[in-house]
Amino acid sequence: KWLHINQIVKERKIGILTLQETHLTPEDETLLNETFKMRLRIILSIDPDKPNAKGVAVVINKHTTNSEEIKKHTLIAGRAMLVIVPWHKDNKLVTLVVYAPNDPTKNADFWETI
Repeated sequence: KWLHINQIVKERKIGILTLQETHLTPEDETLLNETFKMRLRIILSIDPDKPNAKGVAVVINKHTTNSEEIKKHTLIAGRAMLVIVPWHKDNKLVTLVVYAPNDPTKNADFWETI
């Protein structure tokens, strides 16, 4: 799956890609960043209680987007993450990636929380 993501980001010149239901562990994040270090920077939010469930990610294409000085704010672990990327001049690009619960009650609470 990640080889395909790398290929799509390269071919379509995607600067920032957000992903839901990543189901990754902190070890996976380290391995992916090492494997794709020439092109991608992968930033994850993982639920520490269920690291192989849920999960959101932001994938940065290092060839088109500044991957340094990125700020990550986890709003709800494994469910909502805000990433601030240095953009042109003094501007910043703010990206929110969300994986909301399906259960109606949990969903309503989720949106109230963030």
